[in-house]
Amino acid sequence: GVLVGDCYFTINEHDERQAEIGYTLSRAHQGQGFATEAVSCLLTYAFVTCNLHRIIAITDCENAASVALLERLGMRREGHFLQNVWFKGKWGDEYLYAILKEEWLNKHGSIVQE
Repeated sequence: GVLVGDCYFTINEHDERQAEIGYTLSRAHQGQGFATEAVSCLLTYAFVTCNLHRIIAITDCENAASVALLERLGMRREGHFLQNVWFKGKWGDEYLYAILKEEWLNKHGSIVQE
């Protein structure tokens, strides 16, 4: 097999009912639905198996594919951090997205029950 990317979630150290997710995907495998499938499975696992209440994700504002992925999965933009990360020799902005367990189950409940 070939590693095409990775994804993770980290439990919030101050509230174990919340977590942050993240993901990366190699350029050669982008645009094929792998990230959507992986992040969707990760969110279902986090909400259903781990019974988490809220999940956040932070993404580069210039990463249109990541922004589209998070919005397609039903996450809402809750924040815009201005010049908060030094990346590739310049200051960059990031968006904060979030979704609650009830929102995920309302949008994807039929997937979870299959």
